[in-house]
Amino acid sequence: MEKMKKEILINEDDFPLYSLMEELLKVSKEHFDQLEKIELPEESIWMIYRWKTNINESIKKGKKYLVETEILAISKLYCIRKFKIYFENKWIGDILSYWVLANKSTRRLMRFPKEYWTEETGKLPEELKEQKSPPIKRKEKKDFCTEEKDLDENKHVNNLSYIRFLFRHIEQEKDADFQNLEIKYKKEILHPTDLSLYCSRRENEISFEITSNLGDLIHAEGSLYYEDALT
Repeated sequence: MEKMKKEILINEDDFPLYSLMEELLKVSKEHFDQLEKIELPEESIWMIYRWKTNINESIKKGKKYLVETEILAISKLYCIRKFKIYFENKWIGDILSYWVLANKSTRRLMRFPKEYWTEETGKLPEELKEQKSPPIKRKEKKDFCTEEKDLDENKHVNNLSYIRFLFRHIEQEKDADFQNLEIKYKKEILHPTDLSLYCSRRENEISFEITSNLGDLIHAEGSLYYEDALT
């Protein structure tokens, strides 16, 4: 499928990685709208299931970046979009986003029409398949509640708000250089909901879970990698 290139500006007032991903969502929507070949059921909506970033340099506030995006694969349940990130004409890394289709009313997942699968079997290439995450050792806990500003147009917590929760409640690494993040969304969050962020640390990696109902219901899980952590 055709590619799209777009110049973006990183917000000076936010976490740089968060700001980059916020701009990528806008680019995704614009590109999806341009792909006339993909005609989806009227009752369907796009939803993010997973982000996986692999950035080799720090994202700088207030700077412009060039993004090139394309759809890598479509299977029965996933559409995988790749972003190439460039700064001053130099490639600095890639980001993968996994999308699903959901029914607007029921929020249940829908299959992509078979004519859009990238292979006859609808299977993903091996390197793009889902990997099951092992449970983390919940050594740290932060409790907080959703706010109205976290919501999207569907009155559910926006997928990027999960990442803001993570950055906001990590204290030891306030000045760290957050570069690479993987997050999987397991269940939507309504408002108001009391949430808990559980973390486990190893060297420059933080594994995390965002939960509700006293930790029994996992809404998101993943890992955050960083440099120059405070000691």
